[in-house]
Amino acid sequence: MQTQWHNEHAGQPSHMRCDECFRALPINPPGTLTAGYGRDRQDKIICYACCAKHDKATMLADGKIVLYLAKQDGGSWAVTNWPGSLSFPARGVRRMRHPWARHALIAYFTGPDGRTWSAKNIGDSQIAHCRRLAR
Repeated sequence: MQTQWHNEHAGQPSHMRCDECFRALPINPPGTLTAGYGRDRQDKIICYACCAKHDKATMLADGKIVLYLAKQDGGSWAVTNWPGSLSFPARGVRRMRHPWARHALIAYFTGPDGRTWSAKNIGDSQIAHCRRLAR
């Protein structure tokens, strides 16, 4: 059972607890548009730090994962998970034509295993299908 603390004024939960590290998580922290936590495949509440651990473990075990290719404030590119708690700077980004989405981006980055990974983004989204490259 998930622990919730209720906001006395609104009758709504104000905090949840991470089911892995048991850290208290504010729901909808002020000044953000996010819930402040994620959910895993078993619908357990997971803090962003634990989300990063899950994503890293998936990368190491499977050699592939869906992440996001995002342009940073300084103009550089990074491959990140949704909350941004796992991030890899892109070593290079190549833009190319795509038959139905007009363009695609391919980014290369060093993954958690120290090997080169590619991130393929198609169209006008940030979704990037990432895979570990052969040696």
